[in-house]
Amino acid sequence: MMSIIEEKVAAFKRAYFGNELIKGLIRFLGITLMVVLFAIALESVGRFTPAIRFWIFWAIIATSVFLLGRYLIWPLGRWLGWWRPLTDRRIAEMIARKYPGADDPLLAALQFREAGQRGLYRAALDQDIARLQPLRFG
Repeated sequence: MMSIIEEKVAAFKRAYFGNELIKGLIRFLGITLMVVLFAIALESVGRFTPAIRFWIFWAIIATSVFLLGRYLIWPLGRWLGWWRPLTDRRIAEMIARKYPGADDPLLAALQFREAGQRGLYRAALDQDIARLQPLRFG
């Protein structure tokens, strides 16, 4: 059974990575479109040989693959935990920056949970749930 604090941290994590993926999709499409339009503008101005057209084509492909990895696959991999996943402690620090009043109770509850002190964790949860209840992290 997840506590309210754990549910709020999970909701923040879903919202954070959802926003990262939406921003990444917009950046990927925007930059790729600009690169393609730039290549079309170059082609309309210059009279390139087939060899130069070949290199421009592969430069567009390489740029698109790089942008796809950087802005979509990397955040998706972090969300799914494939590489460098966000820990609950890091998420708590991000929440603390966004909601200054939530830093002490959230970090304390997570530290008690990590230390394996279930009694102190329960006490911290019971004490701080009332203070964190009005905040919506997701």
